[in-house]
Amino acid sequence: MNCLPNVNSGDFVELQSGVAGWVKFCSWTSSYSEAFQPEDWPGVEYDGLMIEQENGALLFTEKDDFLTGSDQIVHPRDPRN
Repeated sequence: MNCLPNVNSGDFVELQSGVAGWVKFCSWTSSYSEAFQPEDWPGVEYDGLMIEQENGALLFTEKDDFLTGSDQIVHPRDPRN
């Protein structure tokens, strides 16, 4: 079983699946942006990572995908670099 990455709202990440974007919330670190509050995205239904891609599209990846290795964060990165 894999470890969960330490990511927070506002981080820019790239996933193994090729998706890249800004973290809007991460349920396992309890880090939520102002626009994505936990009461609107309860962990019972949304236990995972919400990413906003550069084109504005949102992608939710479940925590289990990271635990099973179905997807992984390749590396957090700063899009300006």
